[in-house]
Amino acid sequence: MKTKLWLFLIIIGFAFSACEKDDSVRKGPPDHAKAKGNITANLNNGGDNNDGIENGVTPLIAGRHFEVGTVTVEFDGDYILVTYDIDEPGWYITETHLHVSIDKEGIPTNNPGNPMIGHFEYSDDYDPYDEVLTVTYEILRTDIDPDLEFECYAFAAHAVVATGKGDIAGLDDFNARFPEGPVKVQIANGPNPGNMAYFENITLSGGSFLDRTYDLGWCVQTGIRVANPGTAMAYSSYDLPDDVFLVNYPENFDKVNWLLNNISANDFCHELEQDITMGDIQMAIWALIDGGEPDGLEYVTPFSADMVDKIVKKAQAYGTGFKPDCGELVVIVLDYGKDAQNIIVGYPLPCFRKETAWGAGDTFVDRGNWAMYFYSCDN
Repeated sequence: MKTKLWLFLIIIGFAFSACEKDDSVRKGPPDHAKAKGNITANLNNGGDNNDGIENGVTPLIAGRHFEVGTVTVEFDGDYILVTYDIDEPGWYITETHLHVSIDKEGIPTNNPGNPMIGHFEYSDDYDPYDEVLTVTYEILRTDIDPDLEFECYAFAAHAVVATGKGDIAGLDDFNARFPEGPVKVQIANGPNPGNMAYFENITLSGGSFLDRTYDLGWCVQTGIRVANPGTAMAYSSYDLPDDVFLVNYPENFDKVNWLLNNISANDFCHELEQDITMGDIQMAIWALIDGGEPDGLEYVTPFSADMVDKIVKKAQAYGTGFKPDCGELVVIVLDYGKDAQNIIVGYPLPCFRKETAWGAGDTFVDRGNWAMYFYSCDN
């Protein structure tokens, strides 16, 4: 009986000590890996390979199967520099998580052995609109290896990367990013007699995601001159303020959005057997959101009243309730104020596909999770 009791106690004690030991190993970064490095960002891929990656560079693998860039490790005196670089066109970084330790066992993992990126010593996230291509972490080497005993270290370099092709970010997210203050507007060829009430190359500046040159702009009201250059408040046509007078019929902006996404100058109208002109489009915009008989028709290229009527009817039939899809244009309203012409431009609705990425190396576990770590050495 005593033998059985002792055997039972030994088994229980072994099980308890095994669980206790496992928990202590997996709870997070070891004490010697409390790093204090700086983070800098440039906005404009089973066994244990202790020899290190070649030349300090390893591919950055996204979605398990394709390369989007590299992770580079450099030993620079007292510091270790770890740089994520995206070189696949159209991809950029939205998150980074990095942990560096003297060996794999120092990388935070859970009981099954999968890495816990929430416990990684270095991390940051980035606005998708900034399209970050390069992120560098600067790590004080003694924070990892206090006595500088080792030449090789284990690295777990995780990232979330995104491309503009894929799921829709959504109008709500888009609308929430608009600047609170005015933007600067410069029209390369402002409207003059013979130079139309619509124009090419409108540049917005001021430090917001709207900063770029737009191919086309259109007048909103009739009979009012455009201030060029000038400043204007920028609004999404799907999030217009109630207390700002912009147009007579703001409820028709869904139809204007449909129009600019579906009808272009030089399209051939089979019903009327003629091409659509810029003037036809401008007159249809005026008819939808301003109304009335437009003044200053010398600013408009030849247009056909029948064609304008046809475009308006199509916009009314197909554009009611229209919302742009991924990559389609969202009409942006530029409000110059009470006594100046407002204009509209089209901004492609951003849309994002995100993928998990890891610096290529060995997998933490044999099956399932494909998360990876690698060694790099100061040679």
